[in-house]
Amino acid sequence: MPRKKVNLPLLEVIGISVILHVVGLFILGGLTVWQMVHEEEPEFEAPVVPQEAIEPQKIKIQIKKAQKSSAQPRQVVQVTNVSQLNLPSLDLDMPTINSKVSVSAGAGGGLGRGFGSGGLDIAKSAVNFFGIQSTGENIVFVVDVTRSMLEPSRGDVWGFNRVKEEIGRMIDGLNPGTLFNIYAYERGIDVFSSRPLPATTENKERAIKWINQYWAFTGPNITGRQGAKSNNYIPTYTEKMPIRRNRIIQTGVGTKWEARLEPLSETQWGIGNHSSSRMDLPLLAAFENGADNVFVITDGTPRVAKSVEKRAFETFVDRASDWEKKKERLVKNGKWKDYEEKLVEHRKKVAEYQAERKKKGLPPEVRETGHVGNIRPPVPPIGWRPYLSHHNFTFPELNKMLRSRARELYKERDQRLPSFHIVGYGVEERTEDDLKSLQKGFPSSKYRTLNSKELKEPEDKKKSRS
Repeated sequence: MPRKKVNLPLLEVIGISVILHVVGLFILGGLTVWQMVHEEEPEFEAPVVPQEAIEPQKIKIQIKKAQKSSAQPRQVVQVTNVSQLNLPSLDLDMPTINSKVSVSAGAGGGLGRGFGSGGLDIAKSAVNFFGIQSTGENIVFVVDVTRSMLEPSRGDVWGFNRVKEEIGRMIDGLNPGTLFNIYAYERGIDVFSSRPLPATTENKERAIKWINQYWAFTGPNITGRQGAKSNNYIPTYTEKMPIRRNRIIQTGVGTKWEARLEPLSETQWGIGNHSSSRMDLPLLAAFENGADNVFVITDGTPRVAKSVEKRAFETFVDRASDWEKKKERLVKNGKWKDYEEKLVEHRKKVAEYQAERKKKGLPPEVRETGHVGNIRPPVPPIGWRPYLSHHNFTFPELNKMLRSRARELYKERDQRLPSFHIVGYGVEERTEDDLKSLQKGFPSSKYRTLNSKELKEPEDKKKSRS
């Protein structure tokens, strides 16, 4: 069989073609790899967004007259006799308290020094009121300034001076964020301020100076205020109290006696009259000013006279008129002159007694009951002038009236009733029970009897006089 002839030119063409394709693939592959390695980062540019103009929205407001409130008007503090006020200029700058700050202070010395506020916030103060300890943010001190507070059995003027000194220490120990006030009472009421004040240094100094003016003895005489006289604050609730609002007053010059009925002034009408130891007035004032702790020092129970029926008052006027007619007859026939001479002699003996005390460096003797030096005055030949008989509120009645007013006021403020603390200054056991009965219903109230011997003249002062 003849052998098949190989076509060489065709093989050459195929070989060359394969080589060219391989070379072409290498070239194209290299270009592709080079482009991938050296490819430039693309750059993007955001299109410009046109700003949209926004027109302000117009709101229509319709103004109408406010409807009158039908709520009961708030009670306002009534201050009378503005021209007679003898108050210090008030510090109206209330300290700003943004946080509660704890301060440390130990118990103070003396019977009544506020013992600081270890661990308490700055708005509160801890007070040691003659042995009664309590803490509050709105504290009121109430001081009985009747003449009986200075009687010999209670340490004379020396004892009352110690009372004032201790109260001064209590005031000085108050924190600046604490509100405080002082009320003095007798037949009426004097207030240091018509509203509570922050216990700044300036206010505390003024308050101490204010209380020290009562029965001040600098030697040889008693100076300053002798009892509560200004009546510069009248609690609004007294308008609702069934207290006595009529009286007979005695006027005259020298030894000449004249009696006549006189209408009451606006202030006298507000506080009532012919009552003694009007503890109810400072308590009502403290309640109206939102006190949370009220501290009272007194030597006796309050005497608040009830209103007198018209018939009883007319009977008294007739009796008083008859007494005046009898006196006029004695004056005409000269028999009244004998009584006046005895009265002059009595006054002379009293003056001599007080002069002897003055020589010894003692203050004048002060009496509310009894007679100075036990020297009895002469009795008029027709007997003593008639007086209007009346009835006083019983202690349960007075307590009920005070609690009723306190509940009304503190309910409006959504507050608990205040604590009502009493220090009985040299009182008897029976008086203690009566004072405690006034505290009924007031939470956390405390009582303590202060022995008058604790507040008598210090020994160092006695030695300096001898």
